[in-house]
Amino acid sequence: MLLLHYIYRVMFIGRVIGNLVSTAKHPAFKGQKLLIVERIGVLGSAKSKPVIAIDTVLAGDGDIVLVGSEGSAAKAALADEKAPVRSVIFAVVDRYEIEDKEE
Repeated sequence: MLLLHYIYRVMFIGRVIGNLVSTAKHPAFKGQKLLIVERIGVLGSAKSKPVIAIDTVLAGDGDIVLVGSEGSAAKAALADEKAPVRSVIFAVVDRYEIEDKEE
């Protein structure tokens, strides 16, 4: 159970709800697309405040995505250990199935 709790905190399924545009940013973000993502429950309802995530898979508005929210994984995806980043989009989710559909 502890492992599942840790995985839930480190990765989550979310929905892209917008883009973030910034003229002044940290050098690690140069050329990176930043998206606003909200964590969703198994039935698709919003479950938390939105986060800003670096897009590595060309996700778009409304896409369901898999987000890694653990800093070292995000830094590894950018190949920059000093990047001030916590969340990164690793996949666009085509489909998912849940047996127990209670939220």
